[in-house]
Amino acid sequence: MSESIIKTLTVTNGAYTIGDVVGGLITFEPKDQASRSFFIPSIKLSGVVAIPYSLRFLNADIATTVADNGALVLVAADALKNLGSIPILAADYIADPAGTFNDATVRNSGLLIQTTSNKFYAYLVATAVTSPGTTTIYLTVDIVEFY
Repeated sequence: MSESIIKTLTVTNGAYTIGDVVGGLITFEPKDQASRSFFIPSIKLSGVVAIPYSLRFLNADIATTVADNGALVLVAADALKNLGSIPILAADYIADPAGTFNDATVRNSGLLIQTTSNKFYAYLVATAVTSPGTTTIYLTVDIVEFY
């Protein structure tokens, strides 16, 4: 089974520093509740400004949940929750013809995640000092069930 999960992130249209969470905790609940292993072949991020990020996947929320525009701080108890991350580079974006919107598509991520429940989580983390130029960012994560 494959599925595209679309999330709308409400973000601050203001300054983010390196390591800040953009949009808060993201929860993914695939339709197939029986599977706990997924391959992520691609992700897509759509917004106004072409900003580099890292999308960090987890099998549970971290010890201290981080809200939008807060610094991501991991402690020792969070180490086993980390499933991996996918970088989104500024060069991954393509602007629409009017130049008002940018889409980044990252293909062939090669990330296999194994969860401890029927959900998994992520944080979108800024890897540059910038502002998104909007209050809404759209994230699509493609998943393929892995047996």
